[in-house]
Amino acid sequence: AAPAPELVVFSEGCAELLGLSAEDCESEAFLRLASGDLPEGVESWATAYGVHFSGRYGGQRGDGRAVSIGQLRNGYEVQLKGSGRTPFSRGFD
Repeated sequence: AAPAPELVVFSEGCAELLGLSAEDCESEAFLRLASGDLPEGVESWATAYGVHFSGRYGGQRGDGRAVSIGQLRNGYEVQLKGSGRTPFSRGFD
């Protein structure tokens, strides 16, 4: 988690898709969650991704796209992008 997280801006359209109100997004709980301070019992995960170049497999790329922190009832998966190293980090990208 960030040492002193601060909300700069949030997307009203994205919040609406996730079923969140402006009040939800401006709450201390949301700020903690968005900064990676997950509530007890919430497990995060990451998945690697691969790439194809001109029809040939190019191997694993990237750090594992993001850290996923849950899936909502509407099917959307919530991810923290740029939240640190994942089990798939290669250390140079």
